[in-house]
Amino acid sequence: MAKEHLVPEAERLFVQKELNLKEISKILGVSQQTLVKWRRKYEWDKKREEFKRNPQTILETIEKVLHHKLQEISEKIDRGEEISEGVIDSITKLVSSMKKVSKEADIIGATPVVLKEFAHFLKMNEKRENFKEAIRIFQEILPEFYNYMWSKYRR
Repeated sequence: MAKEHLVPEAERLFVQKELNLKEISKILGVSQQTLVKWRRKYEWDKKREEFKRNPQTILETIEKVLHHKLQEISEKIDRGEEISEGVIDSITKLVSSMKKVSKEADIIGATPVVLKEFAHFLKMNEKRENFKEAIRIFQEILPEFYNYMWSKYRR
């Protein structure tokens, strides 16, 4: 395909920006028929769902909602209107949710960094006899650990 180089951008627009195929077609100049094929071939629907469940995406969504709510409150205060307990309660719940999701996002984000450093540590010590078995075990269990972390924190 002559436009195969556009697959990553088309996927980003579909998965992250949640544009439909007609909109993507207009933006990139790719036929909707081609986009339908790419959508199936590269599993864009699955990737979109995973993206929506990603703690970082959830955190960004909560932040947008919170910002919008705070803007509404600010405007009400400027107009001299009273702020209801329900609005204040919703803000409190959003902040609480942000803290929880932020912690999960930190765990998921830190995991690859820590494992990379551990792999580097093992590599530096690979000539030591007692580390050879540790390296073998690490290589064996790493994919399983990533799967575990993914299933535990992806929601």
